Amino acid sequence: MILAFVGVALALAVPLQLGFAEVYASLKPALPVLPLCVLCELGRVFCEAAATRLALGRRVPWGVMTLAHLGAYAAITVFPAPRPAAEALKTTVLGEHVGVPESASAGATLQAATFFSVGTMCLLAAFATRGTPLSWVLLGNTALLYTLGTLLRVVMRSARAAAWFSNRWPKRKNAIERLHAVAKTGHVLALGPSGCLLASLFIKVLEQVFITQSMGGTPTFFGSVANEGVRLLGASIGVLVPGQMGVREAVFAFSAKSLGTTAAHATAISLFTHAIELSLAFVGFAALLIFRAKPKLPAPKT
Repeated sequence: MILAFVGVALALAVPLQLGFAEVYASLKPALPVLPLCVLCELGRVFCEAAATRLALGRRVPWGVMTLAHLGAYAAITVFPAPRPAAEALKTTVLGEHVGVPESASAGATLQAATFFSVGTMCLLAAFATRGTPLSWVLLGNTALLYTLGTLLRVVMRSARAAAWFSNRWPKRKNAIERLHAVAKTGHVLALGPSGCLLASLFIKVLEQVFITQSMGGTPTFFGSVANEGVRLLGASIGVLVPGQMGVREAVFAFSAKSLGTTAAHATAISLFTHAIELSLAFVGFAALLIFRAKPKLPAPKT
């Protein structure tokens, strides 16, 4: 709760410090492309759903997948520690259809795939901003994320780790074995899910092109990649702040020189991105309230 207030305070303080009128003047021309950017975000939801199907190694009805991932998108947008929160929500919805251990295992794989995909985008952003201090920060973030993702996948797929957890919690042995079996699906680097999530990030890069162009700039591929790298860096730094509210704005403002723009313009890009995400998050929470997933698992024998 305290971090939420800190985030909101930062989100207000940064544009006020830079001059709210100047930030709004940069942001206003982008408003007409908001629906187009929301469509891009729906494409990212589809990429997330495809990544989950690959991680599970089985088919799940698209209606259930859509509900789970719209809800997960909403969780990523507004909750602290967004990926664990999103995977917990997906486990709740998908667990009724594929089993909780299987869903939890896929969620852990998606967490590792997130590390790999975000690390790859940060690496590209480091190249795009080469020669600046920001480039070194992005490279450090890449190394950290690759390391975390690899360690997570190695532990998940380790037979010794599975046996150790089973011995420690014998009542959960069956669930641990099921979780481990799903974790062994695919490559140790989760290439399929990681590729889907990287595609999702490239859709976000396309979104940055639309935003930059609407704000009167001349978008380039590497410039948009740099913007996306800064957004992801802000998400990493503010991982415990709900929605990284305020933190991303501060990181964008601080990185404005490396991005080749003004602090007010960079802050406007971040604020507009938040507006896009919150719009679709509202749809995700509404979908969870309106629809109910029907269990597909066979009823237990009496």
